[in-house]
Amino acid sequence: MKAVILAAGSGSRFKHQGVLTPKPLIRLGGLSLLERTIHTASKAGASEFLIVLGAQAESIRSALEQRLSAFPVRWILNERWSAGNGTSVLAAEPFVNRNERFLVLMADHLLFAPTLRRLMAQASQGSECVLAIDRKTSSVIDVADATKVRLQGRRVLELDKALVQYDALDIGASVCNAAFFDALRDAASRQQGNCSHSDGMRALIKKHLLTAHDIGEDVWEDVDSPEAHQAAETVLFESLRKPTDGFMSRHLERRLSLAVTRRLMNTRLTPNQVTLAIVTLGAVAAGLFAQPGYGPKVLGALLFWCSSFLDGCDGELSRLKFMETQLGGWLDLWSDNIVHMLVFIGISLGLFRDQQDPLWLYLGAAAALGVLLSVSWVSWRLSKQKKSQGPLYTGVAELSSQDTGWIVRLTELANALSRRDFIFGVIFLALLGWLPWFLWAAAVGSNIYWLLLLAIAFGKHRQSKPVVGVGS
Repeated sequence: MKAVILAAGSGSRFKHQGVLTPKPLIRLGGLSLLERTIHTASKAGASEFLIVLGAQAESIRSALEQRLSAFPVRWILNERWSAGNGTSVLAAEPFVNRNERFLVLMADHLLFAPTLRRLMAQASQGSECVLAIDRKTSSVIDVADATKVRLQGRRVLELDKALVQYDALDIGASVCNAAFFDALRDAASRQQGNCSHSDGMRALIKKHLLTAHDIGEDVWEDVDSPEAHQAAETVLFESLRKPTDGFMSRHLERRLSLAVTRRLMNTRLTPNQVTLAIVTLGAVAAGLFAQPGYGPKVLGALLFWCSSFLDGCDGELSRLKFMETQLGGWLDLWSDNIVHMLVFIGISLGLFRDQQDPLWLYLGAAAALGVLLSVSWVSWRLSKQKKSQGPLYTGVAELSSQDTGWIVRLTELANALSRRDFIFGVIFLALLGWLPWFLWAAAVGSNIYWLLLLAIAFGKHRQSKPVVGVGS
């Protein structure tokens, strides 16, 4: 599906507050608004991008043409952009086949790929144009400037910024067909050539050719002012949180990692470079654990925690700037576990140097072996399952709709054991001088963990086999 992206406006509300950058080039989360829109649409499944420019067209194109060279982009100049954004949609008409559907997106709206994917899926089930709407009207900053929509079920009855009674808001995304071009031309012919996107939508409503797609709990933002830009950045960073975060990770570590990611997003650092820096910090922590005495071990525990919360930054940066790759996924998976193995070995060496008891070396080796077996098993399973060239997601124990009984319980236990909250226990035990207790727990727990992974995989395999009945 092609995506028509409207980027022709002048961004007057930003200019009134002294922002001279063309609106499509205003940065949000390390990317320009236009880049973010294209990356999002591509992730949702759009195959070609028709970018319609108007105000400051040459500045925008020259700034982004090289950065967007990996995408199938066609730049379109709408010299009549001041006559309304409906004319920008019409400028794309020569590049769209009459029998194909296409996305229409605003370059200055923050949307997410799952939202667009669901919109496209609904549109594929009928012949009408489909407008994405949000019933959560109280969550929008500038409701007065938003386009309101009155509904009857999925049928759109009215659409206007001035509606007093309304059910939802237009989020600036739709899937249309040739009927939309016809509706826009009809609207322009009645208004001396002027027409807006909403004029075309109202013409579709009169012909009963427009239905609504409710985005449900999905979030979005119209980045139409500096205040809305700040709100959009908040929405964007909140989307980087993971539901699998443990209690301490969710309430402390993720806050810290997001704060660091804000500082990194406008630099040239790549997620893989951040990963390697975190591994180096973890290795330093392991080296401190290996030293005799109390002080180095406490400092090692603190550095281990620093490497833990910073470890969220590479993933956050990759999702924020659409830099997810299979290499990055493998690097993240192995680097985390290499740090854990180094730390376990470092603790065992430090305890051995303190007490000259080889038991600690055996326990350290057992803990590291459990981690190695776990990550090797996960890597093998992922290598068998992952065939495409897209990002690698390294969730190690995921539930499916078919899982029942003990598989569910074991999966929940494995996920609980894999969370990083144990690092706070390392700090606490290091402060009390009780690291031997932690090493015992690590030696036992890491091996229980990989046995859990084997049991879960065996259970899923047995569950997936067809049941063969034997007739009497």
